[in-house]
Amino acid sequence: AMERIAKLMKEDRDANFKAASDDGKILNQWSTVGLLASSATTNETGWLTYKTVRSLGMVAIDNQARI
Repeated sequence: AMERIAKLMKEDRDANFKAASDDGKILNQWSTVGLLASSATTNETGWLTYKTVRSLGMVAIDNQARI
């Protein structure tokens, strides 16, 4: 299951990742995927999750505590 998820994520990221805007501004964003994080984790886990997801270029990140 993990290999399939990774494969599908890679395919979607390759197809929809935007490195720069039309006017040349650096974007590095992957806007077709989002993440809903848990509110029942530690601050350290939240920080690591945020950094990992941002490094992939995801811009839609939210936390369960906001819902």
